[in-house]
Amino acid sequence: MQDRDNIGFYIKWLSENMTRNMNKRLKDIDLTDSQMRALMYLLKHKNETVIQKDIEKFLGLTHSTVIGLLQRMEKKGLIYMETNPTDHRCRIVKPCEKAFKIGDKILKIRELHETEITKNLTPSQVEELKKLLKTVCKSVDLSFNSNK
Repeated sequence: MQDRDNIGFYIKWLSENMTRNMNKRLKDIDLTDSQMRALMYLLKHKNETVIQKDIEKFLGLTHSTVIGLLQRMEKKGLIYMETNPTDHRCRIVKPCEKAFKIGDKILKIRELHETEITKNLTPSQVEELKKLLKTVCKSVDLSFNSNK
């Protein structure tokens, strides 16, 4: 029996339900939550060289998981990958035109999602929650600082 007084229970429950809700919202544009987060990272860093390892660190996912994620995104025409000319072991990941076209729509979906998550909180409670969650993330994963 799951102990509902356990912080881990609530974090797991929130994570699963937030991912499920986001996937429902993104279904119309044929994206998953993980693909959306990778795409937003790429769009935010569009003027930088982004390698696959950057996405792995940002998402906190394994190499093999990110390979599959990026391959599915490439098939959808959202990204393209090329070998890094200075290090042939690395692949550079770049957003395609289709990614830029849906970028604003994704931002609106994320903003709506964020609004719904925090609708019962005051602005100061939202800030305190962010602060507390960042502290918990740092406690659980020392590499969190590199995932900003």
